[in-house]
Amino acid sequence: MPKIRCWCGEVINLSPIPNRQGFKLVWEPLLEKLAENLVIAQQQAKSNEEFEKLLKFLSIINKFQKIL
Repeated sequence: MPKIRCWCGEVINLSPIPNRQGFKLVWEPLLEKLAENLVIAQQQAKSNEEFEKLLKFLSIINKFQKIL
């Protein structure tokens, strides 16, 4: 049973899929791309509301790409 310890101290058991603790593991290159997109969206937004709209748009685009 492989386990890892989160920075918060939580031990995550990697054996059960889906994880019963509700943790999601994200591939590092994907996480880097997500962070990059968040920075770009934050820089482009003129307000908090606009930033939230951009995040919703990115979420919709991501779901669409999974379908293709």
